[in-house]
Amino acid sequence: MALDLQPMTAAELIDRTISLYRKHFPLFVGIAVIPMLVHFLVSIVYIGIFPSSPAGIAGTAGLLTTAAGGLVLIVVQLFTTLFAQGATIAAVSDVYLERPSSIGKSYARLRGNLLNLLLAMILMSIVIG
Repeated sequence: MALDLQPMTAAELIDRTISLYRKHFPLFVGIAVIPMLVHFLVSIVYIGIFPSSPAGIAGTAGLLTTAAGGLVLIVVQLFTTLFAQGATIAAVSDVYLERPSSIGKSYARLRGNLLNLLLAMILMSIVIG
């Protein structure tokens, strides 16, 4: 499958993508699970610090603290998604070009490219929005 670059219909592209993901399922699940575990742990800490009952929040200071915690959750979500997408792109590239790939190697390839990935993600969000 390496370097089989030719025009494809949408159906062929989707079929090739699904077979690539199916053939290397553990690799892609491993890449997705690591950042989502980080987000899960930060969410658990957030829930522990800021209980959902309003009785624990007193006045404007409590509201501002809760809002700041929510902002931290949004930033964590942004970066976990950034890492997951970047590592997935690296893994797909390696697999398609028939190079050896692993979860750690995919994340290692993100070094030096995080700013580019962040800018691409922001641009994609603007275009979709």
